[in-house]
Amino acid sequence: MVLERILVPFDISKYSLDAANQAIELAEAFGASITFIHIVESEPYSDLVYDSQTADRRVEEEIRETANKWFSQVAEICTKKKVTNKMEILLDRGSVTETVAEYAKSMNADLIVIGHSSVHGFGRRLKGDVAKGVIDHAHAPCSVLVVKRQ
Repeated sequence: MVLERILVPFDISKYSLDAANQAIELAEAFGASITFIHIVESEPYSDLVYDSQTADRRVEEEIRETANKWFSQVAEICTKKKVTNKMEILLDRGSVTETVAEYAKSMNADLIVIGHSSVHGFGRRLKGDVAKGVIDHAHAPCSVLVVKRQ
């Protein structure tokens, strides 16, 4: 197996941190690089009563700040382990699963490493099963590693 480019989509959760740690171990072992992406669904903060460009910019800044804080912790681990990495925040996208799959294809990723929660029932239906969607939409020969939290 040739492993040069790893994609790790993250949602700033402990599940994403588990996936990031697994991806870092693999990248270190194979000499691969990692791209971390944070996808913000289309207008998650839209409000008909209080909708303005100023409010949108403020929310976008908060999202970027939170994602950058999460990434800085992961980037520090990558630096210690000499793993090449970068992070990108994707705003105003459609389906998260399709965006992950399209991004992986555009970067010619060899592997997508994604965290998975053990939420069942209504919570899963409400949030959607992103890991399963990524598996279904990933391009061949890109593999998907789902990291489940204990």
